Amino acid sequence: MNFFQQDTVVLQVATNRFLLIETMDSSINKKGDFIALISTIETDFFVQIHLYQGEAYEINKQFPSKFQREAQWFEECLHYKNAEQFYSFETIFPILLTQQMPASILKFIEEQILIPLQSDMELFDTVKIFYVYGLNISLTSKKLHIHRNTLKYRLAKFQETTNISTKNIDGAILVYIASFLRSKLQNAQK
Repeated sequence: MNFFQQDTVVLQVATNRFLLIETMDSSINKKGDFIALISTIETDFFVQIHLYQGEAYEINKQFPSKFQREAQWFEECLHYKNAEQFYSFETIFPILLTQQMPASILKFIEEQILIPLQSDMELFDTVKIFYVYGLNISLTSKKLHIHRNTLKYRLAKFQETTNISTKNIDGAILVYIASFLRSKLQNAQK
């Protein structure tokens, strides 16, 4: 199976770094397709792959600086989400945002969410997955292999513990940022 068109350019830019350049009209361009590609290569060659899909740019004088900017962001984010296979600006934006936040805001998030839940991180992870699945109780229950009522109980317990609503995007933003802060704190402890 060919994943790339014939006009795709593959450049080795370091010992373990490759750059794929595709024209916009021939790009696979879908996260699911990239994950299938990564899984196939990892299985066949016993390697671990992290892929960043950059934005589509016109080749002009600004291209090198735009490319370098995204390459730098990708490198920075590998330290925080090293288990992920696929990245794009959408997936790294919360990490970059967290890195730029004032210490006082990060401390508040730690005190309001992470510390109260430190003895029950499964609860935190449940809520994060709930948000990932679009606040859909049925899908989240299936993903977690738990009963809907168990999920509802956990969501209520989270809201009671943190005073963050699990019913809107505002709470999702806080939980998502807290998850990156959690990773950052865990990496600092290592």
